[in-house]
Amino acid sequence: MTYDGESISLWPSVGNWNLPCRSHYVVKGSRVIEAEPWDKAKIEAEQRRDKAAKALFYANSAELVALPKKEMQNSGSAPRVAQKGMLEKLLGWFR
Repeated sequence: MTYDGESISLWPSVGNWNLPCRSHYVVKGSRVIEAEPWDKAKIEAEQRRDKAAKALFYANSAELVALPKKEMQNSGSAPRVAQKGMLEKLLGWFR
């Protein structure tokens, strides 16, 4: 979501796949723009991708919480959690 001081935009699209209307849209310059409908296979693929992305996010958060206090106190900065590179993430979406 972005706000330019006057209007909002929301990208990528939002889909209400569990509602009867199954609406799919983007917001650009505070205007709602209907997007193309998705078939069942595309919806299911996106739901799987979302689930995998959430699992990765929360796994990384759990790793950060699980670090020993000793590592948390090194030089006063927050520890870094190893993350997958962009190519690995993209390949993961297609699996």
